[in-house]
Amino acid sequence: MSRVSVPPAPVSRPTGIDYLLIFLGCGLSLYLNQISGPKPEAKEGTPAWVTMDLLPHLPALFYLPQGIILLWPVMYGTQRLLGRRQALSAGEWLWGFAWLGTLLVAVWVIWGHLGTLPGFAENLAYPPQFIWTVIAGAAMALIAFILGLISLFARWRQPWTHTFALVLLIWPMIPLAGLLLWTERGWNWGQ
Repeated sequence: MSRVSVPPAPVSRPTGIDYLLIFLGCGLSLYLNQISGPKPEAKEGTPAWVTMDLLPHLPALFYLPQGIILLWPVMYGTQRLLGRRQALSAGEWLWGFAWLGTLLVAVWVIWGHLGTLPGFAENLAYPPQFIWTVIAGAAMALIAFILGLISLFARWRQPWTHTFALVLLIWPMIPLAGLLLWTERGWNWGQ
């Protein structure tokens, strides 16, 4: 009895268009960081090296994945146009969910930058970007971490965007930890 060998599926790699979209997403992230509001102020007892060298850069590091997340529909759409037949992976579904919340937060930040936020916004203890990031973002980062562990042992091939999505969702938790640890009220979040 002979076995029929099936050739392995080709490895998924980013294209030049994908790299361009990632670059554009980073630019969008820098813009969102610039208009997001007040810069973090160190609380008492924060080491001087953190206040001078690290704290001014944490918001930019925090916002880095946001622009790329916002370009999710374009990235997936171009992959489909270039012949992708594989369905969305679990990581890409999570990226799509993150896209919805990130889009709402980006609209909120841009609205606050270009005009006046509605009256109820003044009475909020924490603005939507804080709630989205700390509650939903942390939950998505935990799910992404678990999916990443599963992917280490999985025998099926995932597209490159699966792992990329997991990294995009876990990354903001690193600078967020610093912002919550070393700033007053965990950063002003645009208020």
